[in-house]
Amino acid sequence: MAVSAITAWATPTFAAAPVVNASSGGGSAADARIQSLEQQVEVRNRVIADMQIQITTLQEELRMLRGQVEEQEFKLSQILDRQRDLYRDIDSRLSALNQASTPSLPAANTTTPTTTAEQPVTTVTAQVATTTAKNTVSAKDAQSEAAAYDAIFPLVRNRQYAEAVTAYQDFLKTYPNGKNAQNAHYWLGQVYYVTSQWEEAETQFKVVATRYVDSSRASDALLKLGEIEKRRGNADAARAYFQQVLSKYAGTSAAQAAQKSLQDLR
Repeated sequence: MAVSAITAWATPTFAAAPVVNASSGGGSAADARIQSLEQQVEVRNRVIADMQIQITTLQEELRMLRGQVEEQEFKLSQILDRQRDLYRDIDSRLSALNQASTPSLPAANTTTPTTTAEQPVTTVTAQVATTTAKNTVSAKDAQSEAAAYDAIFPLVRNRQYAEAVTAYQDFLKTYPNGKNAQNAHYWLGQVYYVTSQWEEAETQFKVVATRYVDSSRASDALLKLGEIEKRRGNADAARAYFQQVLSKYAGTSAAQAAQKSLQDLR
């Protein structure tokens, strides 16, 4: 009995350890980390998109300043053209008067100018008037279009995107073939891009890339098409667009951005 008591006292007793499901706690932590990373990526993408539109906003303001300089140069050119036309008109009139005053007939008939001398003056005057009228109408149309286009840009700068979309759409309906049509399509695509409306942005950028191949906006439009496909998860389509930028517009800032985007896809 003593031995058994000692043995019982010396032998330790252990309680059963609780079984813990390690996968449940670890899984929830991993899901939380994944969700946090996804949120960080989304925030980063929005910051990048906002920075892109700020950069393009500054570029647009620079373009507007250049446009104002070009407009002043155009007005000056018009003034010089009108002055030249007036000088030619005056010179023609003086030549006609000199021909009319030449005594080629008896004195009794020299007081009446001949019709042949008057006709060139009338013709030149009519031509000058017609040219001036055409230039005036063309200048007014160009000024109206430029004013309508420039009035939209502050909406983009102030991030009034819904209003900017409507304004650009109305502008393109009024001036579908205007001088600023390519810029309107591009900026409409930019607004759609910033607001994550991929299909609408894609439509506008494709118009710029295919209809205005030689414009300064074409390379940027192709680049944006690649970025849209990249965001959609279509790596092959994105790569194809970036390679088009490199092959068609080598040496441009868009080509540099396309090269970097290609490296990110690898």
